[in-house]
Amino acid sequence: MEQLSRPYQIALGAILVLALAWFLVLKPGDDEPLEPAPTPAASAPASPTAPGVEGLG
Repeated sequence: MEQLSRPYQIALGAILVLALAWFLVLKPGDDEPLEPAPTPAASAPASPTAPGVEGLG
């Protein structure tokens, strides 16, 4: 690695350390599948609440 300057060597080493930490500590991928969010119960359409709406529908 004599052809790479010292800052590039340090940056490459830092990237390798971060990649190693990512795979060992942070473990990308889901070990436990997430449960899907419950769907809200179907409800009647909301009634109009604006002033002056009475008698329009």
